[in-house]
Amino acid sequence: MYGTATVTVYDDCDEPVPGALVSGTFTGDFNGVTASGATDRAGVAVLRTPAPAKKPTFNFILDPVVAP
Repeated sequence: MYGTATVTVYDDCDEPVPGALVSGTFTGDFNGVTASGATDRAGVAVLRTPAPAKKPTFNFILDPVVAP
């Protein structure tokens, strides 16, 4: 299984933010693996590890989001 983190970004009016830059670091079985991407029209970014692990346990530590 790959490590996957789904991040949804909303503005202060509770509207989705497309084009926000999202990045962070996986921990646990994917310790130190970083991932980044941009949110889609719905304000969602799906970040995934480049390699799988067998029955992984992990967390994702989100860096500050950069809004467009």
